[in-house]
Amino acid sequence: MCVVVVGGAAAGLIGCERQAGSPGAASGAGWREVSEEQLTPTRKVARDAALSAIDDLQQTLLAQVSASIQQRGPAGTITVCKDLAPELAEEVGRTHGVRIGRTSHRLRNPRNTGPAWMKPVVEAQRDEVVMMAGPGDAVRLAIPIHVAAPCLACHGRPDLLAAEVVTALGEQYPDDEATGFAEGDLRGWFWVETVETP
Repeated sequence: MCVVVVGGAAAGLIGCERQAGSPGAASGAGWREVSEEQLTPTRKVARDAALSAIDDLQQTLLAQVSASIQQRGPAGTITVCKDLAPELAEEVGRTHGVRIGRTSHRLRNPRNTGPAWMKPVVEAQRDEVVMMAGPGDAVRLAIPIHVAAPCLACHGRPDLLAAEVVTALGEQYPDDEATGFAEGDLRGWFWVETVETP
C-alpha cells in the first residue's frame, strides 16, 4: 500500500468538514463521530497524539520503501512491504501508546483488514478525515491515503506493471486487489485509536 497522504494528515484534519452523525460512522458503545469544534481539550491532546503517530508511521514507511526501491527495485520491495509494514506499525504504536495500522477497500495484504469501527469508513470509501470520540476521552482517526506517481510501479494498471512486479505479486499476494489505481486515487486509510483514560 502506498503511504502518501495528500496534503498531510494535519492539513487534512484542519480542512475537515463537520460530519458528525454520518450514517454508520460510529462503532461501539459510547463512540460517536465528531467535528474539530466538538473536541474537548483532553480529546484534542489525544487527537494530536494520534496525528503524531500517523505522521511517524507515514514518514518511516516512506523512508523504508524509498530506500528499498533504490536498492531492490519495485519487485524486491513488495516482499519488504509485506514483512516490514506490520512491524513498523506495531513499533510506532508502542512508541506513541496507540493502536495504528492501514487498511483499504482494495486490499493487497489480508492482514491489513482494519478494526471493526473502520468498516463503515471503508464501505463508504470516505475520502475525508473521520474523527470519533469515545469513552474516557479516547479518540479514533481515519486519514485517507492517496496514490502518488511512484506508487504506480506496484499499484498501477496491470498491463503497465513490469513483468517482475506481476510475478512477485502473484507469489506474495495471490488474492491481490490493489492494482489498477491511477495517480490521486483513494488507496486506503491510516487508522489510529488512542487508549481510553479512566
